[in-house]
Amino acid sequence: MKKIVLALLVLASCAKEDSVGTAPATTFIRYFNGGNSDEAKAIVETADKGLLILANTQITEVGANSIYKIKLIKTDAYGNLIWQKLYPEISNTTTSYKGNGLALDPSGGYVIVGEDIDTQTGFSKLLILTLQDDGNYKGKAKTMTSVLEIKGMGVGFISEDNDPVTPEPKANLGNYIILSSVSDPSNNMMLAEFSKTAITDQTSTATPLWSQKFGAGESVNITNKLFVDENSNSFWGGTVKKANDQSNIRLIKVPSNSTGVLQYPFQGFPQGVGHAS
Repeated sequence: MKKIVLALLVLASCAKEDSVGTAPATTFIRYFNGGNSDEAKAIVETADKGLLILANTQITEVGANSIYKIKLIKTDAYGNLIWQKLYPEISNTTTSYKGNGLALDPSGGYVIVGEDIDTQTGFSKLLILTLQDDGNYKGKAKTMTSVLEIKGMGVGFISEDNDPVTPEPKANLGNYIILSSVSDPSNNMMLAEFSKTAITDQTSTATPLWSQKFGAGESVNITNKLFVDENSNSFWGGTVKKANDQSNIRLIKVPSNSTGVLQYPFQGFPQGVGHAS
């Protein structure tokens, strides 16, 4: 009996508190910062139940304009840091990027849409980044050429099409639908479809298969999430405000390549009332 008690005491002495691992926290608060001013923009859950946080970090100033980098933070399910990446890399002191929208790519990895900003003029071009699961580039950073400023806000994907009337061509499955704000005072929202090839080739620019602008009243504020359903309809939201009027919540649904649809979709209607043409 004495031998059994002695053995238990020896085992207990080996199991000190400092050798016991910390149990995962069911609730937590985490802070992430690299010494600059950071602004979180979006968060998604990854396939491994971890979290992916999109942020912008202000690096420095060039004249009147700041240089920004996109920061992507990967954590486990409990908010513990796994890795973080900057786009472009920290050694690049001439390129300025902002990210606004983040989505999981059905083919694997992640897609960020945002802005490639001219550090001298502040002019923004639509930016598309395709990334692997580890945050490394999948393809080259892409921009869209335009005389107007275009800021990518949300991205969705054509994954299937069950529309019996006007189905998408099978070649379009996997294509990117990107929602942007545009510096056109009359039609300041834009949808555009990009082929998989246009996004993954080795050029630095991407030309859309089609693009369509929509009116947004006298101000534009759109969400950074875009949803594409099984019939290739696109959904997004935001707010709109007419002059001397209150702001209204806006929800928009349009079919793909919907030329001429939904001009000025929501203009100060009473609460709970929408309008679509």
